[in-house]
Amino acid sequence: MAQSGIRVTVRNNLGVVESNLNRNVDRCLILLGRFLVSQAKLRCPVDIGYLRGSIGSKVERFRVFKKKLVIYARAEYAGYVHEGTRRMRPRRFLYDAVRENMSRIRSFIRQELRRGF
Repeated sequence: MAQSGIRVTVRNNLGVVESNLNRNVDRCLILLGRFLVSQAKLRCPVDIGYLRGSIGSKVERFRVFKKKLVIYARAEYAGYVHEGTRRMRPRRFLYDAVRENMSRIRSFIRQELRRGF
């Protein structure tokens, strides 16, 4: 009686999955940063445009999988405009850009992290 052999090969693709996930997270944070910067610029009060022009984003890396997206305004007076003073009401253009787009942000993150899997 002839024996038929079944050969099973098990591969560890964890490195590929980890690499894809890391790449997807980077792309997601960069694209999300661009979107939120554009939304903050739409909400930013404008006099001469310096404050609006100082809005940007960056991805800060702590370790391989520890990253965060920072949306900022570099104008010296940005904090006073954003948080207000005793004589000026707050105009929270950065906070509102995130708060008003939470559902779009969540769906965008889900969509981007699924890419490549």
